[in-house]
Amino acid sequence: MLDNTYDASGINFGILMSTDFPSIDEQVFKKNDLEALKNQIDKILNNNNCYILDFSKIDGLTIDEILNHNKLQSKNAIIVIVYTEMSYTNRYNEKYNDISILGKIIVNRNDLNKNTTIDKEVEKTLMNSYNSNNSRIVNCFLERYRYGSKDKVDKVLEKTN
Repeated sequence: MLDNTYDASGINFGILMSTDFPSIDEQVFKKNDLEALKNQIDKILNNNNCYILDFSKIDGLTIDEILNHNKLQSKNAIIVIVYTEMSYTNRYNEKYNDISILGKIIVNRNDLNKNTTIDKEVEKTLMNSYNSNNSRIVNCFLERYRYGSKDKVDKVLEKTN
């Protein structure tokens, strides 16, 4: 990681996609039960039906553009996953990927203006939960997807304190 930056290339952001979403949409999103939703997300992450779409592929799209685009995701919410990914090869030349989830950001369609862009909505959600435990993730997201530099992020953070 370079000095004077928050952008850590080892921290990844993506959208959780799964063929299991239609079955949990009805049960969980209508009840707006955050704990039940987190449990369902954990189950999906442990399935083979789980895919992660890199955030850079949807950055700048509106909430409706994303939710109406693909059959492999929820129609009621966007689940942004913060993760690290390690790829390695064992001594038999077999390749493996290991993903570790650092955080989950739930963007619920019912709470939003359909024309809000995903990057602005994730920023709002992250800023509402900003604390010393997640500051590295928040700062990384803000620099990479919203403001482009550490100095600009620092100015935004000064205004909110």
